[in-house]
This record gives sequence, structure tokens and C-alpha cells, in this order.
Amino acid sequence: MNYQSHIAYLFLLYGFDAVTLSDANARVLDRCLDRAVYRIFGVCDNDSVSSLRTVLGLHGVSNIVKNRRAKFLKGLLDAASAALMHIHYVSCLG
Repeated sequence: MNYQSHIAYLFLLYGFDAVTLSDANARVLDRCLDRAVYRIFGVCDNDSVSSLRTVLGLHGVSNIVKNRRAKFLKGLLDAASAALMHIHYVSCLG
């Protein structure tokens, strides 16, 4: 994924790590990306938009949100596990 598409995803997906994205909202964001590709590259049909999104690495929003949410939750679980291990270690010393 190139820098511009990475920044676009960060801007569009800010906040969806912690909340659930509905299918309707995912479709709206996908259409926003389609429109941006349409306007930026001046393509004239849906097949060209799909091809450009594939080439640019602009995958479906719902898949990206699921991956980001899983990574976010894994980080929370890792932090919680580390805190519990620390509490257990400290209580064993005392």
C-alpha cells in the first residue's frame, strides 16, 4: 500500500478500531473510495475503478476494518495479559 492510500485509510477509518462498522457504513465508505478514484484518475466505468483499486491496494473497507479491529483487540488483550502477569508476579513476591 502506498503512502497516499495509507493516509486515506487512516483518515476514513479513524475510530473504527474500537466500534463496530455496519455493512451500510462500509458500503458508504467503499463508494467514497470509488468516487475518489473516479475523480482522481478520470476513469469512466466501474470496471476501471475496480481495477485501479486493486492496483493501488485499496481493498474493501469492511476487510480493512476487520483487520484493524482484530489488531486493536489483540493489543488490548496483550496489554491486559501483561498487566495480569505483573499483578500475579508482584503478589507472589509479597
